[in-house]
Amino acid sequence: MKGVNEISSAQLYPSLTAMRRQRKQMTWEYVAGFFDGEGCISLKLTNSKVENGTFVAYWKVAQSEPKILVEIQRFLKSWGIDAKVYRNHKELVVHTRAGVLFILAQTIPYLRVKREICLDVYDYLLKVEKLIQKYGQHYWRFVDRPVRPLNSNERKIKLRDIATRGDFKKGGGNVV
Repeated sequence: MKGVNEISSAQLYPSLTAMRRQRKQMTWEYVAGFFDGEGCISLKLTNSKVENGTFVAYWKVAQSEPKILVEIQRFLKSWGIDAKVYRNHKELVVHTRAGVLFILAQTIPYLRVKREICLDVYDYLLKVEKLIQKYGQHYWRFVDRPVRPLNSNERKIKLRDIATRGDFKKGGGNVV
């Protein structure tokens, strides 16, 4: 077996022309690595009447060069995921629950930096998905509707109810 020093440079290194001809396919590993470095995942509380105060999931990657964003967008489209490139913000955004769930399912095994937060968001979205399947779309809006804080009078009534039921434990327990 020949060592590296005994092989000619032509055999050891491919030509630049050959390297340019090789086009690597986009992979979920690449998307995960790109997202780990240049992306974010978020749950945003909406205030619109249509959404009725629900949480919307966003998966985003940003890059000053839109060419790579368009390439990732095409890759996602090949998997049936709608993504939009916002050139003025230089970002690619997926904002459908199903799309975000699918991307997370494919990329979580390869994530390093954002793995834990993505696991938490994935878990939350799966629970919501199960509720929707069981109770329908209207239940999604009901479950995620923000709860308004209790005023002092309501808090006193709630504490009294908890105390009379015996749910409140001294030195522990959650008091709203």
